[in-house]
Amino acid sequence: MLIFIGTGGLGVAIFNHVSQRSIRNREEFTTLSKYKIDTISKSKPYLVQLANLYVTLAYALPENKVDVDNLRCFYLVCNILNIRQKIQQQYGDVQFDNINAEEVISAASEYLITQLLDPTTTITVIDISRMSDLVSSEPPYYLFLDDVNRTEAKKLLDKFQSWLTNLDDPIYENLRLSCLCYYGLTNLEVTYLYRIWYKNEPKFSNLNPDIVNYIKKQINDDNNKKMQEIYRNYLKRISNFGLSRRDKLVKKLKLNKEL
Repeated sequence: MLIFIGTGGLGVAIFNHVSQRSIRNREEFTTLSKYKIDTISKSKPYLVQLANLYVTLAYALPENKVDVDNLRCFYLVCNILNIRQKIQQQYGDVQFDNINAEEVISAASEYLITQLLDPTTTITVIDISRMSDLVSSEPPYYLFLDDVNRTEAKKLLDKFQSWLTNLDDPIYENLRLSCLCYYGLTNLEVTYLYRIWYKNEPKFSNLNPDIVNYIKKQINDDNNKKMQEIYRNYLKRISNFGLSRRDKLVKKLKLNKEL
């Protein structure tokens, strides 16, 4: 009888310990989630502005490079550099509720910078800083054009124009797609994060096919094995967006059979 009571008491103690630990973990998770949502909410204006700049740049890069408006692209890139700098200074980097999302979206953003600073170009880190500073006062396009044509900034424009004109076709196309990717995935992740308020989960089926194909291409082409796995896991995650519970279960069972 005493053994039974002792065992029962031990069981209750273990149950209470596990319950309290579960409650603490849940409270910590809730606190962290609130903190992250608060941080993302504060940075959201910059994220949206940056996403819109990237997609505008994507559509300012026509298939035929002869038709590129170099001045307009220069203005857009200067603004991209400036907003990126503000995000890095105030928040460190883009933040979402999924580490793979952060890695993939950051990689899309970094592609432009990587190509600007390629050793084969004449653009330097100092030039990047100066380009960002050109739009620190947020000038409208027409004033920006006047300043560029009347100041030392003309040298930066000439360097940029030479860089853009001499980009290899595959890099030029990847630049366009990476800009499109940043825009599409940023909007996807922001909508997913706020799905409780929007009362609607974003649908993977609505994502631009070019973005999906770009991610698939990175899975095969990225030289970093870790990044390949990140792209693969990210694509697997977002492919469930917008599916019903039943469709998610069917997809999971189908995937398990394939594995």
